[in-house]
Amino acid sequence: MKCLVFSDSHGKNDRIFTVLRREKDFDLVIHLGDLLYGEEEIGRVIEQVKPLCPFKYVYGNCDDYAGIQPAYTVITCGSPGFRILLTHGHRLGVSRGMEELRRAAVKEDARIVLYGHTHKADILKENGILFMNPGSISEPRPRKTRASYGILSIDPESGRYDGEICYL
Repeated sequence: MKCLVFSDSHGKNDRIFTVLRREKDFDLVIHLGDLLYGEEEIGRVIEQVKPLCPFKYVYGNCDDYAGIQPAYTVITCGSPGFRILLTHGHRLGVSRGMEELRRAAVKEDARIVLYGHTHKADILKENGILFMNPGSISEPRPRKTRASYGILSIDPESGRYDGEICYL
């Protein structure tokens, strides 16, 4: 299973569309927030490129003005089921460190944690848990770095999973 992972597009979706058309062979698209109302447009392009491909997303600090969205959501992929925690990360303090993210992963028995918010791409595998921040597809930090996204590969049969950061 191949998942494309985006974050922090801030309404600038052209690069997402470029990646969707270039990658083609994917099974799931995930966006980790700060879409700025781009979810419908992204969903339409996914449907054009790969009909019936699931699209999962969470809201970020720029999307959730009322503060009513949950801090994270958990999805299950494959069989027997890889638990994946999706979060923008602002409510779990990812700008200050990973401790709250680690606690949430353990609490939810997640094998994979995908988060955004910092606009900095990062991958860490720790105690069997993969933590991946795909960076920002539109506004990477520091500014001189290239826009990025992630590819999450899951093989339910072997139990293997891994992440990769890709740059435009």
